[in-house]
Amino acid sequence: MQAKPVTTEHPALQISNNALKKYWVLDQQNINISNQGANLLFRYDQTEVTTNEGNYQVLQYTPSYPDGSAQWFVNPGASNQVVDINADLIYSEQVNGIRGDWTAGIEEAAIATYYSRADGDYDDPNTWSKLGFGGAASTTIPTNGSDRARIKDNTITVDANSSTISNISIEENSTIIFTGENYLSADSIIVKDDVTLELLVLKVLTMVTHKEIYVHQIKVCQKM
Repeated sequence: MQAKPVTTEHPALQISNNALKKYWVLDQQNINISNQGANLLFRYDQTEVTTNEGNYQVLQYTPSYPDGSAQWFVNPGASNQVVDINADLIYSEQVNGIRGDWTAGIEEAAIATYYSRADGDYDDPNTWSKLGFGGAASTTIPTNGSDRARIKDNTITVDANSSTISNISIEENSTIIFTGENYLSADSIIVKDDVTLELLVLKVLTMVTHKEIYVHQIKVCQKM
């Protein structure tokens, strides 16, 4: 096993200055974890705290940065997930895997929620805001496995296959235009009332989910 502390905010955090300016890189090589899981304890210094320490959660990013398949997990252990701000300690107990990068911060710093802000392409950062519907444009798009996306009151064009994210919520007064054979992919996709799914070519409507899809009242139309 190898453990390496890095004295900077984790580079994959979505919001800066809301997590420790430190993370620990753990390698699980040659380590077998029992069915009861492993218990982890990390100690940090007050000089490594940014803001909102009282709202810090245990954060794990696995596999380690910069693996493109990595995603964030909040309080990944089965029990006793604690950031003790009085003792400057992080506890995570009964975790199934220790591989990855560990830190503490607010949940929103790790798990990004993207809100539609304008009509546009799904893969255009200007379509999205991390501040709320209609907020300032993001510099990134939903691609991380732990990302969430909410679409409301906008027309979004899917002109390329999307990366698989955690959740896509397609809400009222939204239109999703699928071009070619492209699709949306998420662990769960929620399609609410008053949503239009528009197909520009004759094709089977494809929304890839790895867990569940909830569909309310929608309108599917085809344009030739």
